Amino acid sequence: MHKRETIGVAWNVDALEALVGTTGATFLKLISTEYWYLKLIAAAIGIVALVRRGGGWRVIVVQPVWLWLYFTGVHAVIVVGDRYHMPAISMIAMLAAIPLAHFVHSGKA
Repeated sequence: MHKRETIGVAWNVDALEALVGTTGATFLKLISTEYWYLKLIAAAIGIVALVRRGGGWRVIVVQPVWLWLYFTGVHAVIVVGDRYHMPAISMIAMLAAIPLAHFVHSGKA
C-alpha cells in the first residue's frame, strides 16, 4: 500500500513533462517517493519511541496508530492505490513528528 507516493506527479505528468521534460518528471517522482519513505521511517521511529516510553499498550491505544492500521488494513483488502491511503497521511505525519520533536527539544537541532 505504501509502495510509492507519486500520485501528484502521475496525475500531472503530461503538464510536467511539457514543463520540465521526461527526466524532470522522473526526478520529481523520485523526490516524491523519497519524501514518502522518509515520512514512513520517521513514523516507524515514532512508534518505537512510544513503545519505549509506555510499552506496547500505549501504541495500541494511540489514535494515529490504530487509524493508520485501519486505513491500511481496509484498503489493502479492497484495493491498494495511492489515493486510498490519503486519509492515513495525517496519522503518519503525527507519528513522524514524535522523533522530530524529541530531536528539537533535546537541543541537538
